[in-house]
Amino acid sequence: MTEKEMAKSIINRLGGTANVFVGTSGTELESRLAFEYGVLGCNGIYNSFSLGPKVTYDTMPFGFKNQVILASINFTQKHMEQAIEILCKSNFDELVELIDKDEFVSNPVYVYENRIYCKGAPLKTAVVWNKDYIDEEK
Repeated sequence: MTEKEMAKSIINRLGGTANVFVGTSGTELESRLAFEYGVLGCNGIYNSFSLGPKVTYDTMPFGFKNQVILASINFTQKHMEQAIEILCKSNFDELVELIDKDEFVSNPVYVYENRIYCKGAPLKTAVVWNKDYIDEEK
């Protein structure tokens, strides 16, 4: 498969673009699939557990997509496994909310005023603050 075919296959299998994309292989393929071929959707989170790959992107489309890039890299296997466990148990899906296309198309002004640009709208970017891992005394 070409990279373009892989991306299309992943999107088809998911039924749309991904909200969270975790790269683990240590190659640049995953970042190209996520960013160049659009597997990672708008407001999506990209997390790299890999040492070595160079993640590059064009800042214009990246900025408009409001994507977040995290790097969870450590040099010991035990710490890497613990980081993966924490990520798997995290609630990233609660940070990402997609508006249904049909809802948006049916009345874009209403959706903009009442779902996107309103007091209760989800944040474009968020920081996960887990007090279990932070020493507030220092």
